[in-house]
Amino acid sequence: MEVNTMKALKKVIIIVLTALMLVSAFAVPASAATTKACNATAVTANDIKLQIALNIASSANARIAQLVAAAQRQKSPNIPLLIAQTNAISALAINVINALGFDAVCVYETYIIGGQYVEIDPLIVIPIGGGGTNK
Repeated sequence: MEVNTMKALKKVIIIVLTALMLVSAFAVPASAATTKACNATAVTANDIKLQIALNIASSANARIAQLVAAAQRQKSPNIPLLIAQTNAISALAINVINALGFDAVCVYETYIIGGQYVEIDPLIVIPIGGGGTNK
């Protein structure tokens, strides 16, 4: 189980680093823009950053769902380990989404795992400026 978690975290880290590289590539031309035509590029760069943030949250949520499903299939799941793993995935995703300029929060959902009620933390991204919430 821990090996799979490490592989998943490596995938999330790779996605995050790729996202940061893409954002950096679009941020430099956008910051150098001085004409109205170039200002449209800045908006497009922000849209790209939002899409990257949404993809990071989606990837983290998918991994969390996999871990929960695996725990639900076990006779005696290690619930403290599950919670630690899902919290680590969420924390990493939130930090990267914050670095992209967006906010992300955990919205706890209750699952029955091993006969116990367990609160697990999927993410939603909150675009700054009142753009609504997205899963």
